[in-house]
Amino acid sequence: MSFIEDSNFLKDKHKTYINDVILGNNFPYYYQTHDIAGGTGDSFLCHVVLSRPEERNNTDGINSPHFNFFKDLLETFCKKHNMKVIEIYRIAVNFTFYTGNPTSLPHVDHVFDHKQLIIYLNNPKDKKSNTVVSNKNKQIIKEVSPKKYKGFCFDNSLHYLRYPKKGERILAIITFNADL
Repeated sequence: MSFIEDSNFLKDKHKTYINDVILGNNFPYYYQTHDIAGGTGDSFLCHVVLSRPEERNNTDGINSPHFNFFKDLLETFCKKHNMKVIEIYRIAVNFTFYTGNPTSLPHVDHVFDHKQLIIYLNNPKDKKSNTVVSNKNKQIIKEVSPKKYKGFCFDNSLHYLRYPKKGERILAIITFNADL
């Protein structure tokens, strides 16, 4: 499994946009009844930028005026790491908080092969609100601690989050296909 972790790929314009727009008072999040596709898991807040392919209903799936910004984040990361984006499957900004459960359910975002880029957009108060990547047997392969502007990319694998016990955890999730 390939795994890339990078805390220094964003440009200053990206950081400014994140701070002024995405983390600003007017960025809309919407209540989601479950954090896992298929209707299981805990509730959370989400801003869907690009809908999942199966939810597009004969449209391009773009659901937000912020699509080009997040596409640029992905392309910046991929260019630095010698990947060429072929197709973007999904983009969302997740705002998670303590639900009473220690973790989300382990899941894979799509039933087909894909890569996943997660970018931490804030510095959570709970520094242990990690993202955990595991194998099919649920053995931990990698645990990534939250740090603002850190991105990490991995192939389609089981993963889950450790819910923050205080404050919130805000991150972008982009699933895609790329040539290496």
